[in-house]
Amino acid sequence: IASRQNGTTGSASSAHDCPQPKISFIVYKDASLFRDTNVSAAAGRSLSPLVISAKVGTLQHLQLVNEKVRFTFPVPSSDLLKQCSYWDRDTVSWSSKGCSLVNSTRSNVTCSCNHLTNFAILFTRPGVMPASRDHVQALSMISTAGCSLSIFGLLITVLCSLGIRSLRARLHFKLMSFQAISLLCTLVTFLITSNLHTLVPTTVCHVFGMLQHFSLLVSFGWMMLQAILVYKHLVVVFVSDTNFLKNFSWIILSVPLV
Repeated sequence: IASRQNGTTGSASSAHDCPQPKISFIVYKDASLFRDTNVSAAAGRSLSPLVISAKVGTLQHLQLVNEKVRFTFPVPSSDLLKQCSYWDRDTVSWSSKGCSLVNSTRSNVTCSCNHLTNFAILFTRPGVMPASRDHVQALSMISTAGCSLSIFGLLITVLCSLGIRSLRARLHFKLMSFQAISLLCTLVTFLITSNLHTLVPTTVCHVFGMLQHFSLLVSFGWMMLQAILVYKHLVVVFVSDTNFLKNFSWIILSVPLV
């Protein structure tokens, strides 16, 4: 439901019946096209089931000077804090700049905004402070730098373990190499999904998520084999390591698929 505070809903005509640009509205039944990393269950924030898009003619991102657009959203009954928000294309996130809450009831929320774009209601758990954009960017840079250093270290480990013949022939170095490869795949898929999730389709994100989950479980399997190998060398002692890797490798690679 939408209306102009100083006008009427939809297209308007002047006193002389001059043609005026039409005001059109689009209602999205889900917000899958507007993905924001700050809006998630882990962050204590969620989005309304409906997203309303408004534009005048072909101008969707129109700044209003003397008028404001008022929207009324149906919302589920809850005790969550409600905030009027719009989709900021520059920051690729939801923002409340230029929007204000006019009225809130158990079933409806009315918002007033001084511009036209995509609008929605942002729900926040009481006591949860939304992170600022600068804070999120700083954490993202720290995560990217840490993962990049880890990837570099894992690459050195794999090259040394597989490139030096004396190390390559020893079983525990083989296990360490396989574990490093698994962790390497985990970190690479994490960097791809965390930095490109807004640029690729959801299906691609799901595929990389499954690869990340699989490689992480496989790395746990290699850790378990290293623990078993240490137990054999320190406790059992007089047991041959022949076919040890071959007997357990298929289990390590098949169980995560289940």
